Amino acid sequence: MAGGARAGAIVGTKRPVKPFHITRIQPADYPHAHAVAEAVAYLHASLGACGEAVTQADNTIDGGAINIVACAHLLDAGHAAALPPDTIIFNSERLVPPTDWPLASPVYRGLLARHRVWDYSARNIRELGHARASVIPFWTCAALAPGVAREPGDELLFYGVITPRRAALLDAVAARGLAVTAVFGEYGPVRDARIDRALAVINLHKTDDDALFEPIRCFYPLLRGCPVISEPSTDPTAAAYDDAIAWARTAAFADDVAALLADRARFLAVAARQVAAFRALDPTATIAAAVARVRNDAVATEG
Repeated sequence: MAGGARAGAIVGTKRPVKPFHITRIQPADYPHAHAVAEAVAYLHASLGACGEAVTQADNTIDGGAINIVACAHLLDAGHAAALPPDTIIFNSERLVPPTDWPLASPVYRGLLARHRVWDYSARNIRELGHARASVIPFWTCAALAPGVAREPGDELLFYGVITPRRAALLDAVAARGLAVTAVFGEYGPVRDARIDRALAVINLHKTDDDALFEPIRCFYPLLRGCPVISEPSTDPTAAAYDDAIAWARTAAFADDVAALLADRARFLAVAARQVAAFRALDPTATIAAAVARVRNDAVATEG
């Protein structure tokens, strides 16, 4: 037999392990896709920490990689249909009823049904109706932590969509004589500078429903050493943050915030312990397990 292989032998070539490629869908006329910039950077750094080869670029699909698509709800039907079968959808939208607009889109519903999904919350994943999904914890990430200590001021900061509900809670806090700033549409260095100057970041639910905790709204300030004051949530995802966040009851939110800040020195001392507790939350093993499930899918498909 040519090449010296003996009759009956099976000569195989080990297929190379695909790298990962993370892309964010960023339409030119939609700046709010920047809201997931730190989540994309976190995925990139965390996959690297797991020993994975990974690249990142907006609005690109790498045919030789396993693509992870953020903001896939912004894709039109043609681009959605063209995604490779092994694409992972990183969902950053609320799927838990009462849901917002993402699941009203048949294009996005189809993507979530066809592809493996990575999400920040098990509550969201329950709504998918299939098991090809993994929770990605948004915990510590040394690569994203700034190298300098911040200098907190006196201002409480909220950033994000300012719904009437959120505005009412923020107004109630301000009525207690506390300085509160709310911003929407600020991203990148400008928003980061506000975080670094803030006394704390406030996290509020968009609606009265508390079934979904959004760690993407909390992990980044904590990474930068800024404490977070948040409404509680029944989402099991919130449990990991129990020692890392200052919780204020929804029914008495303004009163609880005022009590937390009545003694600034004590608040900052407790906040330092909370930031340290957050930095002890290592996501590597959980993210590596999610990667292993992706690799197992690939082996099963090839087999």
